[in-house]
Amino acid sequence: KHFLDTDKPLEPMPNDTFEKLDRSVWLSFLEGDKSSYADIYQAYFPLLYEYGVRLCGDAELAKDSIQDLFVKLWLNRKSLQPTSAIRPYLFMALKTTVLNRLDQKRRMQLRAGHAAEMGTFQLTYLNAEDSLVRNDGDHMRTMQIKTALNNLTDRQKECVFLRFYMGMEYPEIAAIMNISLKACYKIIGRAIAVMRQYFSSMASNRLRY
Repeated sequence: KHFLDTDKPLEPMPNDTFEKLDRSVWLSFLEGDKSSYADIYQAYFPLLYEYGVRLCGDAELAKDSIQDLFVKLWLNRKSLQPTSAIRPYLFMALKTTVLNRLDQKRRMQLRAGHAAEMGTFQLTYLNAEDSLVRNDGDHMRTMQIKTALNNLTDRQKECVFLRFYMGMEYPEIAAIMNISLKACYKIIGRAIAVMRQYFSSMASNRLRY
């Protein structure tokens, strides 16, 4: 299992930048425009890195996987299809690339074993550059949220991350996780219920004392 402890809070990523990368930017990239290719890389690298680290628990492997992904995108651009949904496409491709990297790293293990290893989805990760010092109140609130999140299953954590951190729509999340739209709603609904129950219980305990 991969658990990397950190006090870094889970905060939503701004989506303004990514909404500007529409179908025309992808089409320009497919036609060989290096500027569009660079725009896509620069805009999506932070999101892909966040997702990749949480998938495998290895920052270097996540970075290498993103590099592999974008090299393959450039080399195979003539065979790629137009899309207006760049973000879910890249997330699905990165997930496959990370799994392939794990295959290379542990050739003697079954592919199913690698997929199971990826199962422990992290909603926090170790960021060596995060030197922000928060007060005691912020630290306590962060720890409470982390404890609540730890009550979720791995699949619930991944759905919560994609929905509330990355701001993705339910159909996008369902596609990335290869589940039905109905299952996606159910998983996120259950995750919210679990967290509500945790905070309600915590509030009741405070009133009791």
